[in-house]
Amino acid sequence: MKIISWLSVIFAGLAALLWAWSAVVNLPVVRATFDGIGEIETFSVALRKVSRLNMYAAGCAFASALLQAIVVYLTTTQ
Repeated sequence: MKIISWLSVIFAGLAALLWAWSAVVNLPVVRATFDGIGEIETFSVALRKVSRLNMYAAGCAFASALLQAIVVYLTTTQ
């Protein structure tokens, strides 16, 4: 039971770190020029990175909540 609780804490901490990392990703400024939109490729690469970090963070948060639900279930059925 303690192992499951500690795993939950680790997943929650990892989720927090991933979300913090996604918040500090540098998004370049997109500028409109006569030739079109400049820096759009670097902007989309940065957005994909933010999206991936958020996806992993949400997965870690889900794992943490699931492990906590397992602990609650096991402690109430004993």
